[in-house]
Amino acid sequence: EIAEKHLGRLLRSPEIPELAMKLQKMSGASIFLVRKEPDTGDTGDMDASPAIQASMLMAAVRCGQALGQKQHLDDAESWFLGLSTIYPEEMWKKSFTSFHRSAMTWESLAVTALHIGKDSSFHKDLEEYLQRFEIFLRDTWEENKEHWSFASARALAVRWFSTKKKKERVKLKQWAVEHVDRFLGRSHVHLTDGPNDRISQGILARIGGSRYTCGPLQGLASLAAILKDAELIQVVLQLMEKDITRYQIQESNPGPIRKPPADLLGAFYRDDDQLQLEHRKTLRIDDTAMCLIAITHMLETLTSIKSVVVDGAREDL
Repeated sequence: EIAEKHLGRLLRSPEIPELAMKLQKMSGASIFLVRKEPDTGDTGDMDASPAIQASMLMAAVRCGQALGQKQHLDDAESWFLGLSTIYPEEMWKKSFTSFHRSAMTWESLAVTALHIGKDSSFHKDLEEYLQRFEIFLRDTWEENKEHWSFASARALAVRWFSTKKKKERVKLKQWAVEHVDRFLGRSHVHLTDGPNDRISQGILARIGGSRYTCGPLQGLASLAAILKDAELIQVVLQLMEKDITRYQIQESNPGPIRKPPADLLGAFYRDDDQLQLEHRKTLRIDDTAMCLIAITHMLETLTSIKSVVVDGAREDL
């Protein structure tokens, strides 16, 4: 029922005021325009976003597939044409702002490709676009050792499970290993005020092991299903336990809300540093959504693993 309502709203409404968004059609392509600043009320101050365009495409395709419907595919094709219009290959490098933002587009397209049939009229064009975009992101990744994103980790997992080609899987798995190595690093650090076990240092050390980590856990949990790496699984479980213990709203842990109502119990909130950075003392839907996604992916990974033998930490971590 929820998927049906979402799909109907996406396909029938040229404007979605709740998202400060409207759909503009031109030359067979449909482009989502988003207000640049929230709550300005200025409908003329709008722009297109590749990441949002791709996420809307993914949402429609996933809802349609869940409902067993195909009438959304014509709209989906026009939305893909819209993405190709606002984000052609020659713009990838020119408009590059962050690896994470580009990775969000990649993840949405990877999921879209997974949920449309090969008989779809734009499946071939989507795959070609996706493969070229992956090459671009791979080159960008190699040029800057600081790049990392949970969205690219998720995209790698989706692409690995969606292909049966051995060479492609080898390449994707190697990139997955690099994601884990960049996150974990090569030395070790304790979780401040957290569990006593030692965990590896890297990007995790920079963001802080005691902080809210559901964001990166979304990607790491997905990669764990590919790599079956014992240390990675231990780290993910440890960080997830910490997020549930410290950042899930309970009567004994109200978070930023002094007296949370009953319907907020079980939700998640960000750490104090992140809330200060974003100038808010509120809950946001993605605070909880990211944790639920991470937990779901980890549970799926654990069910696929019969046992994990730990021979000791890798010497290179």
